Amino acid sequence: MSSLLVKLQIFSNKNFWQSVLHSKLGICVTSIALGLIATLGFAPFNMWVISLASLAFEFCFIASLKSKKQVFFSSLLYFTALNTITLEWLNFVMVDFGGLPYILSLLVETLFACYLAIFHAALTTLAYKFSMQKYKPNPSLADNQEAQDEDDEESVEMADSSTVGSFIPQGISQNYLFPILKFAQGREYRFFKNAFLLCFLPVALIIADFIIGWLFTGFPWMYFGYSVLEGPFSAYAPLIGVRGLTLILFISAGALALAIERRYIYLPVAGVLFLFGVFVLGVQYTTPLNSVNVIGIQGNIPQSIKWDPRQTKPSIDKYINLTLEHFGKTDLIVWPESAMPVYFEQVVPLINDLNNLAYEKNTAMIIGMQRVTPQKQSFNSMFLLGQGPDLDNLQNYDKRQLVPFGEVVPFEKYTRQLGSIFNFPMSSFTHGAYEQKQMFLEQQGLSLIPALCYESIFPELMLSLHDENTNGIIMISNDSWYGDTRGPQEHLAIAQMRSLEMQKPMIRVTNSGITAYINEKGEVVKRLPSNVDGALQMNFVPTKGMTPYVRFGNIPLYILLVLLISIGIYLRSQDQDERIAILKEMVRP
Repeated sequence: MSSLLVKLQIFSNKNFWQSVLHSKLGICVTSIALGLIATLGFAPFNMWVISLASLAFEFCFIASLKSKKQVFFSSLLYFTALNTITLEWLNFVMVDFGGLPYILSLLVETLFACYLAIFHAALTTLAYKFSMQKYKPNPSLADNQEAQDEDDEESVEMADSSTVGSFIPQGISQNYLFPILKFAQGREYRFFKNAFLLCFLPVALIIADFIIGWLFTGFPWMYFGYSVLEGPFSAYAPLIGVRGLTLILFISAGALALAIERRYIYLPVAGVLFLFGVFVLGVQYTTPLNSVNVIGIQGNIPQSIKWDPRQTKPSIDKYINLTLEHFGKTDLIVWPESAMPVYFEQVVPLINDLNNLAYEKNTAMIIGMQRVTPQKQSFNSMFLLGQGPDLDNLQNYDKRQLVPFGEVVPFEKYTRQLGSIFNFPMSSFTHGAYEQKQMFLEQQGLSLIPALCYESIFPELMLSLHDENTNGIIMISNDSWYGDTRGPQEHLAIAQMRSLEMQKPMIRVTNSGITAYINEKGEVVKRLPSNVDGALQMNFVPTKGMTPYVRFGNIPLYILLVLLISIGIYLRSQDQDERIAILKEMVRP
C-alpha cells in the first residue's frame, strides 16, 4: 500500500512531469503534437481558438526549457509539424506531376517544411538568449539562502532519493519569479520570462516570417494571421495587415502562456487585445459603390491534359461555349489563369474576334494566357478585352512573382537535368515589371488590382498596386495543381485576407476551383464547387477609399516591433529585489 502511495505521489508531482516533458523524447512528442494541433486553426477547419491555444502552450513549454539547444529543437519541431501538414499539397504536385515516388516526395516535403521552420527556431533561440541577464546574488540574502539550501537538503534526504526528490530539475532555481539558469562553467543567468514571452519572442517570430517571405524569392504560405478570418482578432487586418495581426496573436499567446503558469497579472494583455478587436470589428473604412454583374468561368480542364497539344482546341472550345451566352447580359466575364494553353501571339485572330464581340456587346472580358516577345521572353499574363474595336491599346498584366521550379527554374542549366520534377510544362517564364498599372474597365468605371495565383500570398506585392482609384481585386488562378488536397482551401483563405486588409472585394476565378466572390469583409459570398465546370454569377460591389493598412503599410508594424523591443529591454534591465520576487512567488494565485 505504501509503495502504491509513493507511486501516486510521483505521478501527481509537478516536477515529475516536468522531467518527463523535458526529456529528449518528451520535447519531441510535445512539440510535434502541439504543432499538429495548431493546423486545426487553418483552412479548411478554421478553428482559430485551438490554434491560439496551441501557440500559447508551445510558448509556455519553450519558456520552461533550460537550454538554448532544447529551445531550438522544440521550436524547430513545432513549426516543422505545422508546415508539413499545411503544405501537404506539395506531395500531390511532386507525385502526380513531378513523377516522384510518394515516400521520396514526403521526405522532400518534410525537409522543405524543416527548412522553413529553421528560421523560426533560430530567431526563437536568439530571443531566448537575449531574455537573459547575468545573475548577481544579493549579498544580504546570501546567509539566508545558504540556510534555506541546507533545509532543502535535509527535507530531500528525508524522502526516498529515488522518488520525488530525484525529479526536481537541476540547474533551475525554484525560488524566484525570474528563474536562475545555471550553465557550463558555473555561469548563472536570470531568465526574464515576461520579456521573452511578451516582447522578444513575438518580435523574433515576425522577423522570421519576413525572412521566409523574402529569401530565395520567398514562400510566405501560412502565417498565423490566416487562421483568424473570423472573430474579433480579424478586425486588426485592415489596421495593420496580416503580419501585424500575426504579431497580435503572438503577444496574446505570450500573455496566455504566462497565465498558464498562474502569472495572471499578464492576462489582461490578451484581454485588452481581444476587447479592442471586439470594439473595432465591423468598422468600415471604405465606401460601397454601385454593383456590377460579373461572370466567372470555371472550365475544369484536368491538369494532366491541359498542356497536351491534342487537347488545346477542345479546351479553348469549352471555355468559349461556357461564355458565349453571357455576352451582352453581364458587365464583365473572367477566365482563369492559362485558360488558353497557348501563346497570345499564336491565336491573335481568335483574340481579335473575342475582343470585337465583347466591345459590341458592351461586356468587358479578362482572360489568362501566356505571351512571348520577339526576344523569346515568355510571360504569364492576363488581358483585358472589349475596351476598344481593335487590339492596338490592349491592356495586359504580366505576373511579377513567379513560382520557383513551377514557373521559373533556378540554375536551370543544371537542375533540369535532375528529372521531370524540374521540368514542368511552361516553367521558363520571365518576371513581369514591378511597376505596372491596374486593370481599368472604362465602360464600367472600375479600377482593379490584378493578381495571378501565387502572387496573392505576398501582401506587400498586392499592396504595391493599390492607389486612391482602386475599387477591387481581380485574381485568376489555376488551382488544379493542388488536386483534392487542402491547398485550394488554404489559397482561398489567403485571398480572403487580401480583401480584408484592403476592404476591397475580390473576383476570384480558377480553372477547377475554388471560383468565388469575396466581399470587402473577406467573406466568401458565393462560390462554385471544386472539380466542376460552370459559370458563377457575381453581384460585385466595388468600394472606394483606403484602410489604415493601405495608407501606412507596415509602418505601424515596425513601430510596434520597436516598441516591444524597448519594453523587453526595460523589463530585462530591471534589478529585481529578490525579497519582493520571493514574496510574489509565495502569494501568487
